Amino acid sequence: MARNRRPKAPRSPHPITGDVLASVLALLDRAGLVCASRVCKEWQAAGSSDSLWRALVEEEWANKSFVPSTCRHICAEGDARAALRLSLEAGRATTIDAATLSAQQWWFRFKGAAGRAWTRQDPWWTGVEASRVCFMPDGRVSWMQRFDADVMRWKLSVRGGVSVLRITHDELGTFPGHILVRASDWGFIWLSPWVVYASFPLDRAFDGKEVRDKTLNRSLKAWQWREVDRYNEE
Repeated sequence: MARNRRPKAPRSPHPITGDVLASVLALLDRAGLVCASRVCKEWQAAGSSDSLWRALVEEEWANKSFVPSTCRHICAEGDARAALRLSLEAGRATTIDAATLSAQQWWFRFKGAAGRAWTRQDPWWTGVEASRVCFMPDGRVSWMQRFDADVMRWKLSVRGGVSVLRITHDELGTFPGHILVRASDWGFIWLSPWVVYASFPLDRAFDGKEVRDKTLNRSLKAWQWREVDRYNEE
């Protein structure tokens, strides 16, 4: 009894090869290029061209506020596809190490929930660029426009796969914890019920929807609100 065999796909009388194939593949996005590479060995080889993936890397990274230096190095070494894959993973990561934290400049503002006593003295709420701050490698919190840089210290931890930033003030104690969330441009945002720190400029007149209080509050954890209650009771 003859076996049922899947019919072979008909061969094109004019196969796409060489420069024509390269030109066609260059029109595809990342998902399309991956799919095209599965058509046949020739397309797989053509789709592995570093120049094609480098173009996708440049397009993807063009509007990103943060791309890990390791990804840039991998791309420079000739593996743009791996660099793109790793950067996409890094852009979604909700953990950060101390070195990366300290390497960034941060912008700070109070949220409306902090209360009028705090927002009325906050530059962001008065319509100018938010205060700038650095988390120093030695644990100090250094404010660019303030004189009390030595009275605040920071500490990192991880809870449920998410980095948590805790800041302690010499007089006001340890504030409720901040969780790390990511912006659409891969920037970092530290978020608590009361404040926001972002690794990109904050300006009330130009901030997008994703950094407004209503949007950010959806990412808050229940334990953060419990810490607010405990802080207020002390």
